[in-house]
Order: sequence, then structure tokens, then C-alpha cells
Amino acid sequence: EGYTMSDDFSDRSSGWGEYDSDTYMRYYSQGEYHMVQKGEDMSDRALLGNDAENFITEVKARLDSGPLTGQYGILFRFSDDNYYLFGINGRGWFTVKKHVDGKVYELIPLTETYILNKGYVTNKLGVKADGNTLSLYINGKMVRAISDTSLTHGDVGFFVSRLAEEGYIKEQSVSVAFDDFKYGEIS
Repeated sequence: EGYTMSDDFSDRSSGWGEYDSDTYMRYYSQGEYHMVQKGEDMSDRALLGNDAENFITEVKARLDSGPLTGQYGILFRFSDDNYYLFGINGRGWFTVKKHVDGKVYELIPLTETYILNKGYVTNKLGVKADGNTLSLYINGKMVRAISDTSLTHGDVGFFVSRLAEEGYIKEQSVSVAFDDFKYGEIS
């Protein structure tokens, strides 16, 4: 409902781009969009290339390999390196952060939820940004709605982070596959 754009990542020219470096890769494969973070305590992203105030979006995300502490999910209202981040990890935790002028604020610290499927499996993430209200969805259920006025518009995309937390193994990169992206602007 309200989605005007979708991408099942079967077409490699659909605009997300492919990239390969020592620390980060992103590529299309077998109808999925893959992001691999190899750099310690590093995060990378892929953006849609759209600027909107209010929108809804959803995507399926699956941790393919790597430490369960790796975070991944949706970036939104991305503008001039300021953005919100809705992330999950393989332990069944989710978080919401905002990055503003180089500072990071935890709007929701890492929180465990039974709604998330743990491990190397698929979860469906959703965001609805309507004015100051940011509603967050996991597997079709709203887990939290928060109010924040910092960022009013911007781009949407995906991110993958590799965090040096407890239980982390130095050599393991975080590999995540995204699928069935949907997006629509709302008035």
C-alpha cells in the first residue's frame, strides 16, 4: 500500500551500483543485493538516490555470514552525511541511531525483541517516516514509533557495519543479502 517503486535486484543496472575494495564490497547476485563489510569497526552504505520528506519503505535482509554482532539495515533521511539508522543484528537485537554533524545519538539502544529471527536468516524491515514520527517495523509488526525533529528529509538506503564487540572474531567479515526492496513517498 503506497509503494510506488520496488526492486527485486534481478537487474544489475537498477541503480544501487557495484563496488569492491579491501574493506567493502557490494554486488548483485542471484536476485539479491549483497553488501560485505571487511573493515574493523567500519560501516558502509548503498543509497537509492532520492530525496523525500515522508515515505514508507521495506526490505528483506539476511545475515549470510560473519559475527552475529554485525549490524545491518536501513538508513533514511540521509542528507549531507546526516541520517537515521535502523539496524538489527543476528542476535535478535535492534537499534535506532541518528548521525548529526558528526555525532551519534542512540534513539533506541540495542534492544532484544522476540519478533526478530535470530542467526543467518531473513528478517523484513520497514520504516515509515511521516513528519516527526518515525515508525519501525520488523516482520510486519510495528516495534516502535519515535518522535524526532532533527532530520526532515533525505535519501534512503542500506548499511552494513562490522563492530568489534564481545564475541567478535577478527577475520570474519559481515556479509548481508538484501531483497524485495519497496519504497513510496507519502504526502
